[in-house]
Amino acid sequence: MKPLSNSKKEKIRTPFSTKEVLIFLFFVCISLVLWILTALSHTHESEIQFKIKYSSIPLQYSLIDSLPTNVTATVKDVGFHLLFRKMSKKDSLPFDITNRFISNKKHFTLHEKDIRNIVSEKLNSTATIVQILPREIQVNYSEQTHKTLPVKLTGSITLAQQHTFSGSIRLQPSQVQVYGPAAVLDTMAFIYTKQLNLSNLSDTTYTKTSLFLHNNITPSTTMVKVTIPVEQFTEKIVSVPIMGINFPKGLQLRTFPAMVSVSFFVGLSHFEEVNEDDLTVYLDYDQMLKSNNGKEKVTVRTTDSLISNIKATPAVVEYIFEKSGK
Repeated sequence: MKPLSNSKKEKIRTPFSTKEVLIFLFFVCISLVLWILTALSHTHESEIQFKIKYSSIPLQYSLIDSLPTNVTATVKDVGFHLLFRKMSKKDSLPFDITNRFISNKKHFTLHEKDIRNIVSEKLNSTATIVQILPREIQVNYSEQTHKTLPVKLTGSITLAQQHTFSGSIRLQPSQVQVYGPAAVLDTMAFIYTKQLNLSNLSDTTYTKTSLFLHNNITPSTTMVKVTIPVEQFTEKIVSVPIMGINFPKGLQLRTFPAMVSVSFFVGLSHFEEVNEDDLTVYLDYDQMLKSNNGKEKVTVRTTDSLISNIKATPAVVEYIFEKSGK
Protein backbone atom coordinates (compact mmCIF):
# COMPACT_ATOMS: atom_id res chain seq x y z
CA MET A 1 0.00 0.00 0.00
CA LYS A 2 1.29 3.44 -0.81
CA PRO A 3 1.77 5.89 2.05
CA LEU A 4 -0.56 8.85 2.20
CA SER A 5 0.75 12.08 0.84
CA ASN A 6 1.24 15.10 3.15
CA SER A 7 -1.82 16.74 1.73
CA LYS A 8 -3.96 13.79 2.68
CA LYS A 9 -2.65 13.32 6.24
CA GLU A 10 -5.15 14.21 8.95
CA LYS A 11 -4.26 17.06 11.29
CA ILE A 12 -3.32 15.88 14.78
CA ARG A 13 -5.15 17.86 17.55
CA THR A 14 -4.51 18.04 21.32
CA PRO A 15 -7.44 17.46 23.67
CA PHE A 16 -7.41 21.21 24.62
CA SER A 17 -6.34 24.25 22.73
CA THR A 18 -3.93 26.82 24.25
CA LYS A 19 -6.80 29.22 24.76
CA GLU A 20 -8.81 26.64 26.67
CA VAL A 21 -5.82 25.84 28.91
CA LEU A 22 -5.34 29.52 29.77
CA ILE A 23 -9.01 29.91 30.63
CA PHE A 24 -8.81 26.84 32.85
CA LEU A 25 -5.73 28.17 34.71
CA PHE A 26 -7.41 31.53 35.19
CA PHE A 27 -10.37 29.97 36.94
CA VAL A 28 -8.04 27.81 39.06
CA CYS A 29 -6.26 30.95 40.24
CA ILE A 30 -9.56 32.64 40.99
CA SER A 31 -10.66 29.63 43.02
CA LEU A 32 -7.36 29.55 44.91
CA VAL A 33 -7.60 33.25 45.77
CA LEU A 34 -11.19 32.84 46.95
CA TRP A 35 -10.17 29.86 49.07
CA ILE A 36 -7.32 31.83 50.66
CA LEU A 37 -9.56 34.80 51.35
CA THR A 38 -12.16 32.56 52.90
CA ALA A 39 -9.52 30.86 55.06
CA LEU A 40 -8.07 34.20 56.21
CA SER A 41 -11.49 35.44 57.22
CA HIS A 42 -11.69 32.69 59.83
CA THR A 43 -10.08 32.69 63.27
CA HIS A 44 -6.60 31.17 63.54
CA GLU A 45 -4.01 30.69 66.25
CA SER A 46 -0.43 31.89 65.84
CA GLU A 47 2.69 32.77 67.84
CA ILE A 48 3.86 36.39 67.76
CA GLN A 49 7.20 37.47 69.14
CA PHE A 50 7.70 40.94 70.60
CA LYS A 51 10.99 42.62 71.41
CA ILE A 52 11.06 44.14 74.91
CA LYS A 53 12.23 47.74 75.25
CA TYR A 54 12.92 48.52 78.92
CA SER A 55 12.90 52.09 80.14
CA SER A 56 16.12 53.53 81.49
CA ILE A 57 17.30 52.04 84.77
CA PRO A 58 17.99 54.70 87.45
CA LEU A 59 21.71 55.34 87.78
CA GLN A 60 21.80 54.46 91.47
CA TYR A 61 20.79 50.86 90.73
CA SER A 62 22.44 48.07 88.77
CA LEU A 63 20.94 44.80 87.53
CA ILE A 64 22.27 41.58 88.98
CA ASP A 65 20.87 39.31 86.25
CA SER A 66 20.21 39.97 82.57
CA LEU A 67 16.56 40.48 81.63
CA PRO A 68 14.57 38.67 78.90
CA THR A 69 14.74 40.46 75.56
CA ASN A 70 11.60 38.96 73.98
CA VAL A 71 8.03 38.00 74.84
CA THR A 72 6.24 35.28 72.83
CA ALA A 73 2.45 35.47 72.74
CA THR A 74 0.14 32.75 71.39
CA VAL A 75 -2.75 34.71 69.85
CA LYS A 76 -6.15 33.85 68.33
CA ASP A 77 -7.32 36.35 65.72
CA VAL A 78 -8.75 36.75 62.24
CA GLY A 79 -6.34 35.35 59.69
CA PHE A 80 -5.99 38.68 57.91
CA HIS A 81 -4.80 40.39 61.10
CA LEU A 82 -2.30 37.64 61.86
CA LEU A 83 -0.95 37.69 58.31
CA PHE A 84 -0.43 41.44 58.30
CA ARG A 85 1.35 41.26 61.68
CA LYS A 86 3.63 38.48 60.41
CA MET A 87 4.50 40.61 57.40
CA SER A 88 5.16 43.75 59.42
CA LYS A 89 8.34 44.54 61.36
CA LYS A 90 8.78 43.04 64.79
CA ASP A 91 6.92 45.10 67.39
CA SER A 92 8.64 46.37 70.50
CA LEU A 93 6.98 46.36 73.91
CA PRO A 94 7.72 49.37 76.13
CA PHE A 95 8.28 48.14 79.68
CA ASP A 96 8.38 51.16 82.01
CA ILE A 97 10.25 49.96 85.09
CA THR A 98 11.84 53.27 86.13
CA ASN A 99 9.62 53.83 89.16
CA ARG A 100 9.65 50.21 90.36
CA PHE A 101 13.11 50.44 91.94
CA ILE A 102 12.90 51.03 95.69
CA SER A 103 15.74 51.81 98.05
CA ASN A 104 16.62 48.97 100.46
CA LYS A 105 14.80 46.44 98.25
CA LYS A 106 16.48 43.80 96.10
CA HIS A 107 13.93 42.84 93.45
CA PHE A 108 10.48 43.33 91.94
CA THR A 109 8.33 41.22 89.59
CA LEU A 110 6.50 41.99 86.36
CA HIS A 111 3.51 39.65 86.65
CA GLU A 112 1.64 37.91 83.83
CA LYS A 113 -1.19 40.40 84.10
CA ASP A 114 1.20 43.30 83.57
CA ILE A 115 2.77 41.64 80.52
CA ARG A 116 -0.64 40.72 79.02
CA ASN A 117 -1.83 44.32 79.33
CA ILE A 118 1.22 45.61 77.49
CA VAL A 119 0.90 42.99 74.74
CA SER A 120 -2.85 43.68 74.36
CA GLU A 121 -2.12 47.30 73.45
CA LYS A 122 -0.21 46.02 70.40
CA LEU A 123 -3.00 43.71 69.17
CA ASN A 124 -6.30 44.27 67.39
CA SER A 125 -9.48 44.36 69.43
CA THR A 126 -10.49 41.03 67.84
CA ALA A 127 -7.41 39.25 69.19
CA THR A 128 -7.39 36.91 72.20
CA ILE A 129 -4.18 36.05 74.05
CA VAL A 130 -4.00 32.31 74.69
CA GLN A 131 -0.59 32.18 76.34
CA ILE A 132 2.30 34.47 77.30
CA LEU A 133 5.92 33.39 77.70
CA PRO A 134 7.59 34.22 79.97
CA ARG A 135 4.66 34.46 82.35
CA GLU A 136 6.53 36.78 84.68
CA ILE A 137 9.83 38.64 84.80
CA GLN A 138 11.74 39.03 88.03
CA VAL A 139 14.13 41.96 88.17
CA ASN A 140 16.96 41.53 90.66
CA TYR A 141 19.02 44.61 91.42
CA SER A 142 21.42 46.16 93.88
CA GLU A 143 21.76 49.73 95.06
CA GLN A 144 25.00 51.46 94.15
CA THR A 145 26.89 54.10 96.11
CA HIS A 146 27.54 57.48 94.52
CA LYS A 147 30.13 60.21 94.67
CA THR A 148 30.60 63.64 93.11
CA LEU A 149 33.90 63.86 91.24
CA PRO A 150 35.53 66.82 89.46
CA VAL A 151 36.17 66.31 85.76
CA LYS A 152 39.80 66.49 84.63
CA LEU A 153 40.74 67.11 81.00
CA THR A 154 43.47 64.92 79.50
CA GLY A 155 45.25 65.30 76.20
CA SER A 156 47.40 67.84 74.39
CA ILE A 157 46.43 71.35 73.28
CA THR A 158 48.88 73.52 71.35
CA LEU A 159 48.39 77.04 70.05
CA ALA A 160 49.37 78.83 66.87
CA GLN A 161 52.31 81.24 66.98
CA GLN A 162 51.66 84.58 68.71
CA HIS A 163 48.61 83.14 70.48
CA THR A 164 47.91 82.38 74.13
CA PHE A 165 45.10 81.25 76.41
CA SER A 166 42.82 84.18 77.25
CA GLY A 167 41.43 82.36 80.28
CA SER A 168 41.13 78.99 81.91
CA ILE A 169 39.84 76.03 79.92
CA ARG A 170 36.24 75.48 80.98
CA LEU A 171 34.46 72.12 81.28
CA GLN A 172 30.69 71.79 81.36
CA PRO A 173 29.82 70.07 83.61
CA SER A 174 32.91 70.59 85.74
CA GLN A 175 31.87 67.76 88.06
CA VAL A 176 29.59 64.76 87.72
CA GLN A 177 27.76 62.32 89.93
CA VAL A 178 29.30 58.86 89.61
CA TYR A 179 27.67 55.57 90.64
CA GLY A 180 29.37 52.27 91.29
CA PRO A 181 30.78 49.89 93.91
CA ALA A 182 32.07 51.66 97.03
CA ALA A 183 35.43 49.86 96.78
CA VAL A 184 36.02 51.43 93.35
CA LEU A 185 34.68 54.92 94.13
CA ASP A 186 36.89 55.20 97.22
CA THR A 187 39.99 55.05 95.01
CA MET A 188 38.84 57.83 92.65
CA ALA A 189 39.65 61.52 93.19
CA PHE A 190 38.76 62.62 89.63
CA ILE A 191 36.95 61.33 86.60
CA TYR A 192 39.07 61.89 83.51
CA THR A 193 38.09 62.65 79.94
CA LYS A 194 39.37 60.65 77.02
CA GLN A 195 42.43 62.11 75.30
CA LEU A 196 41.58 65.40 73.58
CA ASN A 197 44.35 66.38 71.18
CA LEU A 198 44.09 69.74 69.38
CA SER A 199 46.87 71.66 67.67
CA ASN A 200 47.58 75.06 66.14
CA LEU A 201 44.56 76.79 67.69
CA SER A 202 44.25 80.45 66.74
CA ASP A 203 40.79 81.27 68.11
CA THR A 204 38.50 80.30 70.96
CA THR A 205 37.45 76.71 70.35
CA TYR A 206 34.29 74.89 71.43
CA THR A 207 34.25 71.11 71.32
CA LYS A 208 33.05 67.99 73.13
CA THR A 209 34.79 64.98 74.54
CA SER A 210 33.61 61.84 76.32
CA LEU A 211 34.53 60.62 79.78
CA PHE A 212 36.89 57.73 80.32
CA LEU A 213 34.72 55.10 82.03
CA HIS A 214 36.02 52.58 84.52
CA ASN A 215 34.53 49.10 84.78
CA ASN A 216 31.27 49.07 86.78
CA ILE A 217 31.23 52.88 86.97
CA THR A 218 28.27 54.88 85.62
CA PRO A 219 28.44 58.71 85.46
CA SER A 220 25.39 60.96 85.35
CA THR A 221 26.59 62.08 81.91
CA THR A 222 29.15 60.67 79.47
CA MET A 223 29.87 63.83 77.44
CA VAL A 224 31.59 67.05 78.47
CA LYS A 225 31.56 70.41 76.65
CA VAL A 226 35.00 72.01 76.43
CA THR A 227 35.63 75.73 75.93
CA ILE A 228 39.24 76.70 75.12
CA PRO A 229 39.63 80.52 75.13
CA VAL A 230 42.41 81.58 72.73
CA GLU A 231 43.58 84.99 71.51
CA GLN A 232 46.65 86.76 70.19
CA PHE A 233 49.18 87.93 72.76
CA THR A 234 51.54 90.84 73.10
CA GLU A 235 54.55 91.53 75.29
CA LYS A 236 54.32 93.74 78.36
CA ILE A 237 57.16 95.02 80.53
CA VAL A 238 56.80 96.19 84.14
CA SER A 239 59.23 97.14 86.92
CA VAL A 240 59.03 94.97 90.04
CA PRO A 241 60.92 95.51 93.34
CA ILE A 242 63.10 92.67 94.65
CA MET A 243 62.15 91.30 98.03
CA GLY A 244 63.87 88.86 100.36
CA ILE A 245 62.27 85.75 101.87
CA ASN A 246 63.25 83.53 104.82
CA PHE A 247 65.41 86.31 106.28
CA PRO A 248 66.12 86.10 110.04
CA LYS A 249 64.88 88.83 112.34
CA GLY A 250 67.18 91.86 112.44
CA LEU A 251 68.59 91.29 108.96
CA GLN A 252 67.40 92.86 105.73
CA LEU A 253 68.31 92.65 102.06
CA ARG A 254 69.65 95.38 99.80
CA THR A 255 70.04 94.59 96.08
CA PHE A 256 71.69 96.39 93.18
CA PRO A 257 69.54 97.28 91.35
CA ALA A 258 66.57 97.44 93.73
CA MET A 259 64.12 96.67 90.93
CA VAL A 260 64.18 94.54 87.79
CA SER A 261 62.28 94.77 84.52
CA VAL A 262 59.99 91.81 83.98
CA SER A 263 58.69 91.02 80.50
CA PHE A 264 55.89 88.56 79.82
CA PHE A 265 53.28 87.62 77.28
CA VAL A 266 49.62 88.44 77.92
CA GLY A 267 46.49 88.26 75.79
CA LEU A 268 45.37 91.47 74.13
CA SER A 269 42.08 91.55 76.02
CA HIS A 270 43.90 91.38 79.39
CA PHE A 271 46.75 93.77 78.63
CA GLU A 272 45.47 96.58 80.88
CA GLU A 273 44.36 94.48 83.83
CA VAL A 274 47.69 92.66 84.36
CA ASN A 275 50.43 94.69 86.13
CA GLU A 276 53.38 94.48 88.52
CA ASP A 277 51.09 93.54 91.42
CA ASP A 278 50.55 90.15 89.75
CA LEU A 279 54.29 89.33 89.94
CA THR A 280 56.69 88.62 92.76
CA VAL A 281 60.47 88.89 92.40
CA TYR A 282 62.56 87.60 95.29
CA LEU A 283 65.83 86.21 96.61
CA ASP A 284 65.82 83.32 99.07
CA TYR A 285 68.09 83.81 102.12
CA ASP A 286 68.70 80.05 102.49
CA GLN A 287 69.83 79.77 98.88
CA MET A 288 72.03 82.87 99.17
CA LEU A 289 73.88 81.36 102.13
CA LYS A 290 74.75 78.32 100.00
CA SER A 291 76.25 80.36 97.15
CA ASN A 292 77.66 83.22 99.30
CA ASN A 293 79.27 85.08 96.41
CA GLY A 294 77.44 88.41 96.54
CA LYS A 295 75.43 87.67 93.41
CA GLU A 296 72.22 85.68 92.99
CA LYS A 297 69.67 84.89 90.30
CA VAL A 298 66.26 86.32 91.05
CA THR A 299 63.15 84.15 91.06
CA VAL A 300 59.94 85.41 89.50
CA ARG A 301 56.58 83.96 90.51
CA THR A 302 52.99 84.63 89.49
CA THR A 303 49.65 83.03 90.24
CA ASP A 304 48.00 84.62 87.22
CA SER A 305 47.35 81.99 84.53
CA LEU A 306 47.04 84.77 81.91
CA ILE A 307 50.78 85.48 82.12
CA SER A 308 53.36 83.38 80.29
CA ASN A 309 56.99 83.39 79.12
CA ILE A 310 58.25 85.48 82.06
CA LYS A 311 61.78 86.93 81.91
CA ALA A 312 63.59 89.22 84.38
CA THR A 313 66.25 91.78 83.34
CA PRO A 314 68.77 91.66 84.86
CA ALA A 315 68.36 88.03 85.80
CA VAL A 316 71.28 88.14 88.30
CA VAL A 317 71.71 90.98 90.84
CA GLU A 318 74.29 91.91 93.45
CA TYR A 319 73.28 92.12 97.07
CA ILE A 320 74.39 92.87 100.63
CA PHE A 321 72.88 92.12 104.03
CA GLU A 322 72.14 94.94 106.41
CA LYS A 323 71.11 94.96 110.02
CA SER A 324 67.63 96.35 110.38
CA GLY A 325 68.12 97.57 113.91
CA LYS A 326 64.87 96.01 115.05
